[in-house]
Amino acid sequence: MNPRKQLLYLFLIGLFCVQAHAQANKIETTLSNGQSVEREIAGGEVHAYQIALTAGQFARFRLEQRALDSTLSLAAPDGKPLAELNLSDAGNPEYFTLEVAQPGNYRITVTGNGQPLLRGAYVLKVVVQPTATEQDRKYIAAQTLLVDAY
Repeated sequence: MNPRKQLLYLFLIGLFCVQAHAQANKIETTLSNGQSVEREIAGGEVHAYQIALTAGQFARFRLEQRALDSTLSLAAPDGKPLAELNLSDAGNPEYFTLEVAQPGNYRITVTGNGQPLLRGAYVLKVVVQPTATEQDRKYIAAQTLLVDAY
């Protein structure tokens, strides 16, 4: 085989691998109430999840960052960003709570921060209650002030 064909084959194989890796990161996992997901993530990598919520429900999201600092993001069913949290470092959890106003599939993403060579495990847990209590609403108000201040 001549060197040009070899180079072309190597280029095509590399392009295929990059495309396959990008498609693998786009796969969304559907979450359900009370479910925990434990995975490993690398710096720059994004893991996407979705959960179906109905109006009036109260949802708590907890991201336990074990060894790699990560960002927790949440988007409404219409794609509008609701939150992007990175208030704590690896070893400390990120929390987000929400009283659902718009029913539909919400998108949760976990993004590994840092260089691609850095890797670390995380646990993402979601708990949904049928309705928010007055104490839950106070927690949401305090959380909003904290995120706005940050």
